[in-house]
Amino acid sequence: MPAPIPAVPPVVSIILATYNWTSVLRLAIRSVLAQSFRDFELLVVGDCCTDDTEEVVASFGDPRIRWHNLPKNSGNQAGPNNAGLAMAKGEFTAYMHQDDLWFPDHLEVLVPAMRKGVAPLAHTLALDVSPPPEHLRRIVGLPSRGAFGADRREIWTITLMHRTQHARSLGAWRDWRELRQVPVMDFIHRVIGPEHRFTTVNAITAVKFHSAQRLRSYVEKPCYEQASYLEQMERDAPGLRYRELVAVADCVARGKYERRTIAQTPKDAPPGWEIEQLNKARGLLAGEPEPVVSTSGSRHNPALLWALLRRMRRLIPRALRGRAGIVLQRAGSWLDRD
Repeated sequence: MPAPIPAVPPVVSIILATYNWTSVLRLAIRSVLAQSFRDFELLVVGDCCTDDTEEVVASFGDPRIRWHNLPKNSGNQAGPNNAGLAMAKGEFTAYMHQDDLWFPDHLEVLVPAMRKGVAPLAHTLALDVSPPPEHLRRIVGLPSRGAFGADRREIWTITLMHRTQHARSLGAWRDWRELRQVPVMDFIHRVIGPEHRFTTVNAITAVKFHSAQRLRSYVEKPCYEQASYLEQMERDAPGLRYRELVAVADCVARGKYERRTIAQTPKDAPPGWEIEQLNKARGLLAGEPEPVVSTSGSRHNPALLWALLRRMRRLIPRALRGRAGIVLQRAGSWLDRD
C-alpha cells in the first residue's frame, strides 16, 4: 500500500494567544476566518485557560484551526506565542490577539510584501481605538524617523508577519520576567537585527482595543466594542476603514492627545515591571497600576496621514463625502494641499 501523501503546509501560521475571555475570542476568530487570503492555519494557544475556551474554538468546526492549552499560566502572550511558533507549519507567521480584529485583507497585503522583499519582517498599520467616553483614534505604525523604537515607530504584534524559521533560529520570544521592556519590543529588535531590516505596508489592516486601557477588562470581559466594529467590518469594510481614517484626522486636527496606559518605566525598574503594571490594569494581578501619564501632542506624521487619505479617496462612500470635507477643512493647511 503506498504511503499517504503528506499534507501541503500552509503559507501562513497564525498564532492567537488567549486567556479566559471567550466573548471577544469568538469575534477575533471570525475576523481571521474572513480573510481573503485563505492558505493559513490558525493556532489558538491558551495560557492555561480554565473556562470554555476549548469548546468555543471547537465550535467553529474549521480544519485549519488547531487548539493547544499550556499546562501553566505564563502571564503574557510570549508564552503562548512560543508554543505556537513551535507548532507552526507555515513559511510565514502572523499574530492575532483575542480582543483585536483584522480587516479581511490583512494577510492578502502582508504575504506579497514578504515574498517580494528580503527583510525578515513586514508590518501593516493598526487603528488604535481608545475606550469610551473619549473614543479617540490614532494610527500605529507610521514612521517618523524611520527606525523601529518606542520613540520613533511603533510596530504592534497584530500587524506583523515574519519568516517562521528566522524567528525560531533566534530563540523565539523571551520570558517577560527577564526583560526590562515588553516582550514584543525585544522580539522585533532581534528579528529585524541591527540593520533594522523590515518592510512597512502603508495599509490599515488591524483594529486594536488595548485591554490595559480598559481597566479590569479581564474581570468584566466586555465585548461590545469589538462586536460593533466587526459588524461594520463584515457589512462594509472599505467604508469603515475610511470613516475611521477620517476620525483619526479629526483627532489630529483638534489636538487630541495620546493617553498612556501606565506611567513611564522608571530607569531603576526591575525586569518585568511594565508587564506587571499592565496586568494590574487588566485586573489579572492584585493592586493598582502606577498612575496614568498623559502625553500631549500627536505622534502622527501629517504628510503620511494626508497620503493615506488621498489613496483612499476612491473608497469614500457618497454619504460620507460631506463629513469628510468638513473634517479635512478643520484639519488645517497640512491636509489642504495636493
